[in-house]
Amino acid sequence: MPGTRDIGIGALIFLVGGLVTLISRNSGGGGVIAYGAILVGLAIMVKGILTNRQHKKRAPEEAEAERAGQVANGAIRMTVAMAAADGELAGGERYIVRGVARDVYGYAIDDETMDQIFVHFVSDKSAMAKEAAALATVLGPEEAQEVLKYTAMVAYADGELSETESGALGQLAQALKLSDQDRSIQMQSAFGEIQRIVREQQQAREAQPGG
Repeated sequence: MPGTRDIGIGALIFLVGGLVTLISRNSGGGGVIAYGAILVGLAIMVKGILTNRQHKKRAPEEAEAERAGQVANGAIRMTVAMAAADGELAGGERYIVRGVARDVYGYAIDDETMDQIFVHFVSDKSAMAKEAAALATVLGPEEAQEVLKYTAMVAYADGELSETESGALGQLAQALKLSDQDRSIQMQSAFGEIQRIVREQQQAREAQPGG
């Protein structure tokens, strides 16, 4: 751990300086060098202690930042995995994936990256369940509900929910340890969000000249 080495070295110099000082005083010497060693050792110890405390303070923040990154990456991958459930990554699904990545998690995902993730899930049908189970270990209850909601939005992107997509959402909810009630609530919320997006897009088209 940062600072531990300085604490050890400082303590050693401090003890040696103290020992030499005692010997010097008993023999009638001044021990100026030994006093200096005590001060240097003390300074190194203090530096090590401060460094150690700063590291301990940063450690939880760094851990949370790492967890947040895992949540974002996992959630975005789940949205693409849902698109892969029916083997087609349509324009509406791409739009939702990009929107979730950008607006919710602060990430930009390009088509090449999205396509690579898509191919991964298409080629390995068990990948979604495995990654969802891993993602569940770093999610809080509300985060798990949000992941299901955003994934369901991709499923609803084309206006309907196929049996394959419904089954995939059920497996995801189970992997995320969500109840049937939680699943129902998030599905309804996702459908409402898709309807809102469709209305906004329609209004934007109508507002354009010649629309």
